[in-house]
Amino acid sequence: MNVKRDRLAIVAEVLEMAGTGVQKNRLLSAGGMSSDMLNRYLSLMTNAALLEEVSLGNKVGFRTSPKGAEFLHFYYEITSLIRTDNDNRIVACKRIQLPTSLSS
Repeated sequence: MNVKRDRLAIVAEVLEMAGTGVQKNRLLSAGGMSSDMLNRYLSLMTNAALLEEVSLGNKVGFRTSPKGAEFLHFYYEITSLIRTDNDNRIVACKRIQLPTSLSS
């Protein structure tokens, strides 16, 4: 599946995959991005305290932090507001009506 994702969607996917702990190679194979791109996201997310580095046996891995779980909660809330009735794709909300005073 070749779906273009925005940055927030990629962050959410990595947080979902990381859960209670996952190795980097699992994120790489399941995430559908290059190693360079994954490294940039991991750096961004650990610096923002959305992910935590953890020891998984003798390997280093990542898990979703409490702040990352909170991000996911709000991400799901926001995306549920802009889903269409017909499918699960996130689209621009066409139902927004501007007040008459702003539309002129």
